[in-house]
Amino acid sequence: MQNGRGLVACMIESPLASLSLQTQQYVKWRRGDLEACDSGAVSVWSVTVDSNEMSRWFGEYLDAFAACGRGEAETDSLLEYYGVPLLVTTDDGFFAVTTNDQVVAVLQQQVDGMRAASYNRSEVLASEVTVLNATSAIYRGTFSRQRGDGSEINRLTASYLVTEGTDGRRISVLAVHSA
Repeated sequence: MQNGRGLVACMIESPLASLSLQTQQYVKWRRGDLEACDSGAVSVWSVTVDSNEMSRWFGEYLDAFAACGRGEAETDSLLEYYGVPLLVTTDDGFFAVTTNDQVVAVLQQQVDGMRAASYNRSEVLASEVTVLNATSAIYRGTFSRQRGDGSEINRLTASYLVTEGTDGRRISVLAVHSA
């Protein structure tokens, strides 16, 4: 199957799949029909990452994140945007978050702080998308978190590795830059 934006991958199942969250190595990439896969193979749909589409998707994520910060949505709604496992790196360290509950707990800390500070919106001060390959891109942004009156709560720069997989587009790495 192909819609002009995607590829079909044929992958052989492997005992290593449970260790790597993916099947072993790909056997072949082909444009075209699923019937190109050999018997016993699993087909995986992959949408080619595009920088304009990535910026649009990230804008949707920022809207969802802002709704959580204002108390209009629950933090677990952000699981539509975050992958599991999620790798997080800050000045305080690097860690892997390996369950949905852990991802929500990490995000809940940010959301709680935003709500306590009367958060209203985030302004994107600068952003850049770097497409790495057909299935991943890095979104780097500098954001100003603001209250309803426009006063700034804080400013931060972060890089997000966004990947396209079987669950759709997800943030797989969150890297907060030093202040």
